[in-house]
Amino acid sequence: MSGIVGGAGSKSGIIGETEIDYEEGTFTPYLGASGGGGNYGHTQADGAYVKVGKSVTFHIKIAVASDASGGSGYAVINSLPFTVANEGAQIGAGIGFAGNWDGYEPDTWTANPNTNQITLAYHNNNNYWYAVNASITDGNSYIQFCGSYKST
Repeated sequence: MSGIVGGAGSKSGIIGETEIDYEEGTFTPYLGASGGGGNYGHTQADGAYVKVGKSVTFHIKIAVASDASGGSGYAVINSLPFTVANEGAQIGAGIGFAGNWDGYEPDTWTANPNTNQITLAYHNNNNYWYAVNASITDGNSYIQFCGSYKST
């Protein structure tokens, strides 16, 4: 394939006869529990993304308030900017920075198909990954990471 791609940040580039589908923006992610409940007040909840075609690259930074209480099920991050494609597991490469979790700190994630949600996970000593229990987020927890997923 050959063609000319316009300047950075533009949607005017052309490759062959196909226009590039490009978008960037911000969103507000929030920590929640897959089974509901819990109080996850945030002192910070920032998200940014770049979407090229169906590929979404994002950066998330969340700080949980000191008076937070865990819910039931698994720890999830809601409100991704686009719906995750239903094409099997979309597992993240890792968590850049996480701390003050009461128990296992998340070190990876998986994007949940047909939702706008990520499930946080950790690796155990046998190198298996497990979803992080939502009840272990007691407050003052933080997480920061980036990744990408395929959207619908």
